[in-house]
Amino acid sequence: MLKLIAGLAAVPLDQLIQREAQRRVRRAGLLVAGSLTGMAVTGALAFEANRQRLLAERESAAARAASSFLIGTFSISNPATENPRTITALSILRNSAERASLELGDQPDIRLRLLGTVGEAYVNLGLFDEARNALEPALPLARARGAEGAPVLQTLASAYRNKGDFTASLNTVAQAEALLGPNVGEHSEIRGDLAQTRAQVQQSMANYSAAEAAFQAALAHYAEAKDVKPRKLARVYLNYGLTLSSLGHDERARAALIKGLELARRATGPKSRMTGQALSVLAFNERAAGRYAEGKAHIDEAISILGGVLDPDNPIIADALSQRGQILYAQGEPALAIKDFDRAIAILKQAYGGPHFKIGSIQGYLALAQSQLGDTSSALRSLDESKRNYDAHYKKLHVNHGDLLVQRAQVLARAGRRQEARADCTEGLSLMRRLEADDAFYQTAAGVCAKI
Repeated sequence: MLKLIAGLAAVPLDQLIQREAQRRVRRAGLLVAGSLTGMAVTGALAFEANRQRLLAERESAAARAASSFLIGTFSISNPATENPRTITALSILRNSAERASLELGDQPDIRLRLLGTVGEAYVNLGLFDEARNALEPALPLARARGAEGAPVLQTLASAYRNKGDFTASLNTVAQAEALLGPNVGEHSEIRGDLAQTRAQVQQSMANYSAAEAAFQAALAHYAEAKDVKPRKLARVYLNYGLTLSSLGHDERARAALIKGLELARRATGPKSRMTGQALSVLAFNERAAGRYAEGKAHIDEAISILGGVLDPDNPIIADALSQRGQILYAQGEPALAIKDFDRAIAILKQAYGGPHFKIGSIQGYLALAQSQLGDTSSALRSLDESKRNYDAHYKKLHVNHGDLLVQRAQVLARAGRRQEARADCTEGLSLMRRLEADDAFYQTAAGVCAKI
């Protein structure tokens, strides 16, 4: 064929033979490249399938081991003397933590997972010391497991935050983020959890601008994650709304809080603890915006719900009572407000067993209500007790110390001691500025002092 073409085209036969050889080489090269690509794709698919199979087998084995372990936790060590009807949830949790530490030394992944679950249960029950005791011994293991250990550190950071140890909480959050690595596109949900914990710490420290940025980061991470539970989203929207309300962003706060309330109702039902808390936070925003009647309706519903699902000495009920007391005080009902404040303080004293900033905060509001009734001496004693709680809890000066001086100034001004009141205002505002209080928080205090 090539000879015939060469004669017809007047082209040397050798040239045609070389061209044909080059064409065959190119074709063979393309075939080889295609084959190698196909082999690579097939190999990658096979590798991923095998990886997924191994992960599934690992998860299945972990689930079976965890199930077997937890069933064993319910066993009675001495059936002759122990009554199964008297075993409490706390004893089961304590038994789980002790057994995990002793019996799962050769199964670090399962041990870490179980300890993390026990710690989270303790935090959800408000048993923060127990959570620390369960999780702190597991810290070396958590750090050694890299990203898998980050959830344990997040739970521990939450326990520290609830105990008011903000420095330890922020340090633990930073350690957990380091375990996750620099690629922010990975581990989105746990990154959101950590950002939310950081935001709540800043919120508790009255650093509301920093809290706002951290809540926004949490929501961004959750948006990148898959299948984030509505309960978790409800919690972040409610806390975000509380921060926005503290910054004076009334309408933005209201939108976030309504979103949080909707998510809470969808996730847990209309009569749940979370729904009650959502209504309580919404009441806070209404009070801050001066809508006292709306706030009172929300907080009454919240207390009714919470009273039906929680023990009467639960700290969550104390928070709701404090909210209602503040609304009653704003509505000119100081005697009713004092009843709510006294009950809230009693609950928190029993819950925390010692000084706590939340107790100090409520005592400051109690002082204002006592002052409104003309009981200046009781009001000043409440302020002194509030300062003792702040001093012992924070162990150093805090912006709340400045706010406390402004509250003292209000009490003194009502008693006609305006010169002392103005001196306390000056000192309080100066302290808040020196400690870099959030500007919205400072401006609220400055507005109070301007009237004095």
